[in-house]
Amino acid sequence: MRFRGVLAAACGVAAFCSSTSANATVGYCIAYGGGLPDQLTPVFEFPERDGYFNIHYSFERYVENETERDVTGNCSGFDSEAEAADYRSRYLSNMADRGKPVAILEGFADYLAEKPKTRSASKTSPKPIPKSTPSQEAQAPSPPRKTKAEYDAEFALKQEKYERDLAEQRRKVEEFERAKQDVAQKKDEQRIAAQRVLDQFKREQAEHAQRLLEHQDAQRRYALCLAGDQSACAAGGQPTLAKADPGQASTDDDAPQCVTEPVVSNSKTWANAMQAVVFNGCKKAVDVRICFRRNAGTWNCGLQWAVQPQDKWTWWSTETGGEIFWDARTAGVNRPLGSPS
Repeated sequence: MRFRGVLAAACGVAAFCSSTSANATVGYCIAYGGGLPDQLTPVFEFPERDGYFNIHYSFERYVENETERDVTGNCSGFDSEAEAADYRSRYLSNMADRGKPVAILEGFADYLAEKPKTRSASKTSPKPIPKSTPSQEAQAPSPPRKTKAEYDAEFALKQEKYERDLAEQRRKVEEFERAKQDVAQKKDEQRIAAQRVLDQFKREQAEHAQRLLEHQDAQRRYALCLAGDQSACAAGGQPTLAKADPGQASTDDDAPQCVTEPVVSNSKTWANAMQAVVFNGCKKAVDVRICFRRNAGTWNCGLQWAVQPQDKWTWWSTETGGEIFWDARTAGVNRPLGSPS
């Protein structure tokens, strides 16, 4: 044979290459580009009439007509069908390992075997050219055929464009991956910042609750001191927190241990009046008495029966400076509630 095959497609994609014999009689062709998977023919015999340039050009034209895409085509020739089949199999295996699809073109060998007049009816064949007169045929020069150097230069340009496009695609993928990492990092930073704020809020809430408990305990001891409980008094009649630790309400007579000390403030309902609010933290209902000492020296007392657990009760009075007396007992217990002296 006069054909010498070119393994450029196999070398550039499958990463292996072997020179072909000048007497090559069989081989296969590969086309790539155009946004399509590689197009691969079966092993076939090269027609006697087709040399290197003709079969190369015919294959590229055939694929472009079939796919309507601009592709780069190359054919590889070998001395024997077994050698051609071996290299073709290795190419397919390499592409499969890389996860690259390959399309099989079955009709190219038949396309070469047909005569030009029989291909005119094919939908993919070139449109027929109107017949010219003898004078036109004499005047029209035949188009120059490309040389091997021109084919190689054309292939090099297409290969360069393909590599540029591939590099640009890789750059975009790397930018996308970096953007994903930045988003993930910002999410982590926001989550850590939010958790830090939440932890700070919980600490402040706990500190506030502790201060409130200490305030309520101080008010309760102050009321006990005013009621005559010397264990709750210090010098000057002030409450002593260290000597009057709150105990656990273990019997029905310990209701004042789990009912909060009345919180005294200006009334939100009545003008020139003060109010006292208690909260039942016991597990049972309690009876509560609250008395305000008026400016004239008398006591204004109120009594609420069966204040339910986790409920509160408010008593108010006018003409008072805020001095109170209070007592509580478990509802139903036969113990008189205390009264101010």
